[in-house]
Amino acid sequence: MDVHAGASIQNETSGSDTGTLACFAVLRSDRSVQVLLSNRHVIFDADSAPPRKIGSPDAGMCRCCCPKHIVAVADTAGHEGNVPSGAGATYVDCAFARLQPGVTGVNQISGLGGTARADGAALGRYLAGWHAAAKDERVVVASFKGFITGTVQSVVAAPAAGPGAPVKPNQIKIRVDAGQGEDIVFGTGDSGAAVINRFNEVVGLMHSRGASSPDAITELSSVIFACPIEPVLDALGIDIPSAVPSSPHAGRHLLAVPEAIVAEPPIEELDDIRLRVLEQRVRATRLGGELLDAGFRHGPAIGRLVHHCRPVTVAWHRGRGRGPAWAAHLLNAARSELYVLPDEVEGVTRRAVLERMRDVLATHGSDALRADHQKHGVAVLELALEGSVSDILDHLESTGPTAVARSA
Repeated sequence: MDVHAGASIQNETSGSDTGTLACFAVLRSDRSVQVLLSNRHVIFDADSAPPRKIGSPDAGMCRCCCPKHIVAVADTAGHEGNVPSGAGATYVDCAFARLQPGVTGVNQISGLGGTARADGAALGRYLAGWHAAAKDERVVVASFKGFITGTVQSVVAAPAAGPGAPVKPNQIKIRVDAGQGEDIVFGTGDSGAAVINRFNEVVGLMHSRGASSPDAITELSSVIFACPIEPVLDALGIDIPSAVPSSPHAGRHLLAVPEAIVAEPPIEELDDIRLRVLEQRVRATRLGGELLDAGFRHGPAIGRLVHHCRPVTVAWHRGRGRGPAWAAHLLNAARSELYVLPDEVEGVTRRAVLERMRDVLATHGSDALRADHQKHGVAVLELALEGSVSDILDHLESTGPTAVARSA
């Protein structure tokens, strides 16, 4: 299984938002060990500690924002705070997770262009190691939602996250280019993205957006702050290798880290097997088959709206949305029919989340989505209020079998 730099990732148990996988690196103590790099607050949330499994929807056909494919395990806590550096105390928010056997990291970001320093060879979308950020240089923040382009203004102390919070010394301050849509510059999921210069070198690790006020951080801003990459690598004891092609027309994937050892066993796909069996049972029912077909029709479009349409993003992630937390509970329920869904998460019920999403998708969704909701909306809400997957299956089976199942 290949996973590419710039993918979306999430802590397996986190109810928080997804983040971005910056790139792949190797341990300085053992360069055969492959790791993925991101923010500590992406790999761990406030309630989690190592070891912690990390999933990537981009590694497979996941239709929700929670991890279905476990690709790495974080067994060290990383760093979130000041560390010594050549420039003095420098704030870092960073952690790594070791790739699982059978997973290969590819330091390739689709759509990225540039010119490598090494031998003058064109690397295109492959990363070329790392370099210190330079004032006034052009950079791109490679979020899984899309590229954010801008210019390095300076290395400064980032503003505090709130009253009484300490500032973050020696941070890269990036002024976002004017005219970029809010769908990219607004919202969640950019944390952990690599900041990349015109030579395709990683110069920083994004952690937050700035605000016009010197003592606040907001989600919508024309300023981005990132940790300088050298203190991050030193704090974690890792290196980002340079992907240098053997020729300008190699015509093959270029791996910035060694391939996984063939003798090691592949990742166990028990979750996929359980989900396939569950899908078969659901599809064998009249209502279940219709709902699955509707889900496959509209799932990708809904995902794009969640990540790129500001009102839908806000409804899913912010305020009283808590959508990702509920999605995580539903995935856990799919893994075990005995898993009992909670009545509410942080004071937010399933009904509240579904009704809020229903309203916003009615405004921003397609005509076909609105038509399917008109047909199935009541049934979906009834199913969502069941307490477990067993209850949901009983409910679906009470609607009768599909025509194919009846004829068999």
